[in-house]
Amino acid sequence: MLTYTQKELEKILADEFGYNSKEAEVSAEDLLKAGADLQEAFEHYRKDKTIDYIVVEGYTIETIMKIHKMEFPGALLALDWLRREPEKAKHALLTWR
Repeated sequence: MLTYTQKELEKILADEFGYNSKEAEVSAEDLLKAGADLQEAFEHYRKDKTIDYIVVEGYTIETIMKIHKMEFPGALLALDWLRREPEKAKHALLTWR
């Protein structure tokens, strides 16, 4: 589990991933609600750029990053969305490139 406050995570997203303040705020909130495995994957990536192999609805972090040109946190949140609303998320990912 992530041990950051909302504000600490917003700063990480802004400083390390170039998120603007609104993107950082929304993404930090969502990351703090994400599954423990996704939060752990975030920590691994921050530590040494390791990308954990997590598959949700046939998608991995790496494939989302490559195909959809997302930053790492966005790919994690896409996997979280795929878990919560698989049909809606899959449709969005299929139409967004």
